[in-house]
Amino acid sequence: IPGMTVFAPADEQDMLAMLPAIWASPSPAYVRVNTRPATYEHAPFEMGKAEIVAEGTDITILTYGMLFEQTLVARELLQAQGKSVGLINLRSLKPIDEAALLAVVRRGSLIVTVEDHFVTGGLFSILAEVLLRHQLTVLQRQVQGRPRMTWTDRAFIALLINVIPKHRRDGLRLIVTPQTILRWHRDIVRRRWEDKFRHKHHGRPRGHRIFTDSVLR
Repeated sequence: IPGMTVFAPADEQDMLAMLPAIWASPSPAYVRVNTRPATYEHAPFEMGKAEIVAEGTDITILTYGMLFEQTLVARELLQAQGKSVGLINLRSLKPIDEAALLAVVRRGSLIVTVEDHFVTGGLFSILAEVLLRHQLTVLQRQVQGRPRMTWTDRAFIALLINVIPKHRRDGLRLIVTPQTILRWHRDIVRRRWEDKFRHKHHGRPRGHRIFTDSVLR
């Protein structure tokens, strides 16, 4: 829907704080209703601006909605281990506070997204798109020994390679070769189709008998 905005309050107090601004906006809006009691005193709401709960130099947690309370607990646990942990309550995914995202990335801390959503289409994807648009994405990991990647890592890298313009792609430092990325992509497609058409029972598929009976009749 053109002009649609998406809001995800952390709790009831956060939701009540943003409703007047949402009602006053001419844009259509989707609000994830959250009636959880507040365990944190929120800052005044400003359209398109994230709430900076804390700044950290080691780790910064990005979150929204109902998982905000859990990230407060996670921050306390990490701080007890001597980590400097930042926490940002994004409040809205559209509009997204790009300035806040870029600021924490340029600060150099580890960025962790916490969300009740799929890997694609949510905060993780939004963050990746923002970083790519501002040329801040580098496909490189600092690892000891041989890199170990999951299939989602491989799919994400393959996707990025396909959407990055060639003149941008030449400046990236990759931990894999283009040939390896293509092989990963082929493997993902092959496994997807194998899973889709894998039969649960041995022998000919059930559809074969139905087709044969229909022809013989």
